[in-house]
Amino acid sequence: MPPAWRNEAEWELLRPLLAEPRLRPSAEMIQAAREVAFAVARTRREVPLLRLGSAELIEACVSFPAPERTDVVCVLVDATVLDGEPAARAAGVDPAHSAAIVILNSSDREVRVDVPELRGRALRPAAALAAWAVGAGEELPEWYLASGVLRVPALAAAVLVEPRP
Repeated sequence: MPPAWRNEAEWELLRPLLAEPRLRPSAEMIQAAREVAFAVARTRREVPLLRLGSAELIEACVSFPAPERTDVVCVLVDATVLDGEPAARAAGVDPAHSAAIVILNSSDREVRVDVPELRGRALRPAAALAAWAVGAGEELPEWYLASGVLRVPALAAAVLVEPRP
């Protein structure tokens, strides 16, 4: 059972679930979860825009395209909207990327998200997550440059980045 200090109130609910053999993860499932967790950690390290260091930069750079969607979480970090000194600080935070978009698709079907503010800008999947997806046989997201639409496979997470010019 999970530790009592935080979960004891839930033990009676959890006990039958934990006893259910078909709900036990296999060694392969545990290994796959481990690999994707490491890919996410590598992506966070690879794309410093995902860890801006100040509230000022977060307020200026972070937006949420597609807020009307309930099946998709979309977070856009766009340092190109900055001018002057904040732009220089953002470039110092991430000298390799000018924008990053994170999409979580909780739906069991492919989704397309329109991100008009990125139309015409060259985005590509973040290297660490792309490498994991290819190795795991997962489908990669696709960015349609001309229309500003991102296609995300079912039950997938995607991180796309725009390299600095």
